Amino acid sequence: MARLNFGLARQRVVVDRYCQLQDTACMKVIPDIVLSEHQKKQNLISIQREDIDENELHGFILDFNKEWLLMIKEYDFIFDGFMMVKREFVSAIKHGNTQKFHKRLFQIEGKMVEVDFGKTIPEARDGESSITQFVRSLAADKVVMLEDERDDFFLIGFIEESDTDRCIGLRFFDGEGQLEEEVSDISYDELTILTFDSSYCLHYERYFRRMNKNQQG
Repeated sequence: MARLNFGLARQRVVVDRYCQLQDTACMKVIPDIVLSEHQKKQNLISIQREDIDENELHGFILDFNKEWLLMIKEYDFIFDGFMMVKREFVSAIKHGNTQKFHKRLFQIEGKMVEVDFGKTIPEARDGESSITQFVRSLAADKVVMLEDERDDFFLIGFIEESDTDRCIGLRFFDGEGQLEEEVSDISYDELTILTFDSSYCLHYERYFRRMNKNQQG
């Protein structure tokens, strides 16, 4: 029992020490224990990715694995969909007085019930990666946004089957809602973030649903 207590105490020191440093320094590898602590306590956090984007991402960690963070995005006190963030690019996590106060405002206004903390990333199985399993779990008419912020790469469209586990099949469309006929395979290695259920994505989803309904009617 003494060993167990010592182990827990040591973990607490690791987390506390990281929390002391995170507002002033960037760490290239965020320890699992830090991510787990923020997830368990449902902390509102800000993510820094110094190598690819000067802007921070804000939200709650819902789940994570070795490659990805699943988060609900917060922007100007609005929950704006979900994002799968490539973990290797996360350089620091901030959880200071500002983030704590903003979460308190969400609690006061009863908005925390809008966060689906039960949403998870599936385990890899049957020879398929966890990200492939996760993408397969999304609805067929779900609009997703794929980005590689290192090269200002941006695509939006519908998920389709891919011939390889390391790619996502996407039938993308342009800003005027014109669908491409062919499906493109986009490598997960090329992505820094995958977004869905954002206001931007949902507007297009509703548009295509109306179009399909009109065509069928």
